[in-house]
Amino acid sequence: MDVYYVRHGESTGNTGETHEPDPALTDAGLQQAGHAADGLRGLGVDRLYCSPLRRNLQTARAIGEALSLSPHVMPELCEIGGIPPHDYGAGRLEERSGMRPAEILDVCPGATLSDDITAEGWWSLRRDILDSDDPSVWRHAVDGAKTMGRLLMAERSGADDVSALVGHGAAGWLFFETFLGIEPEPGQQRFGLDNCSISLFRMRDHGIRLAFSNRVAHLPLELQESERARLRAAQG
Repeated sequence: MDVYYVRHGESTGNTGETHEPDPALTDAGLQQAGHAADGLRGLGVDRLYCSPLRRNLQTARAIGEALSLSPHVMPELCEIGGIPPHDYGAGRLEERSGMRPAEILDVCPGATLSDDITAEGWWSLRRDILDSDDPSVWRHAVDGAKTMGRLLMAERSGADDVSALVGHGAAGWLFFETFLGIEPEPGQQRFGLDNCSISLFRMRDHGIRLAFSNRVAHLPLELQESERARLRAAQG
C-alpha cells in the first residue's frame, strides 16, 4: 500500500484576504493544484480522498480530473476546528454546519460523498464560542485522523493499492502521527506541510514508514509557499 498526502493549495485564508470559515483557493492555489496533479501522474493512484472544505474540494477536483478519479469526500480529513463559528460583524457568532451535498457537488462534480454528509451539512461539533483550546475540538480531530487511518488499513492495504489524500496542514500533522502509531500531543507538531506539498507513506511487510514529507519540487519556485511568503513580506 502506498498513500500520498497532498495539502490543499493556497487559500484566501492562508493569505489573510478573508477570515471566512470555509475559504476558497486563490488563483495561485488553483495553479498549485494543477501542478500537484501533474506530480501524481504515473504513480498508480487509484483512489482519491479529500475533506469537504472548499479549498480541498477545489484541489481534489483538479487532481481527480487529471487522474480520471472521482474524489471520495470524507469529513474525517477536515481541518482541526472544521467549520468554526464566525463573526460576520453582527455582534454575535454565527454557527455553520458546512456545505450540503448539492453545494459540494457544485464545487467538485462527480464526487462520492460520505454517508456523514447530509442535508444538514457535515460538521456536527457545534459550539457558540471561538476557543482553539477547547479539548473537544482536539479530540474530534485526533479521532478523525485515526478513523481515516483505520479505513485505509481496512480497505486499501493491498500490495497494489495506491491512494491519495487531499488534506490540511494542522490536521495533516495528526494524520501523519496517528498513521505512524504516534499519539499526538497538543502543541507538539512534528510535521509541517506547505501548500500542495506531496508526502508518501509506504506499507510493506515490516510496517508503515514515511518515505518522504513536504516535497514541493513539482511546484515552480514562484508557487512554493516559502517563496510566496517572502514576496508578500517584501511587498510590505
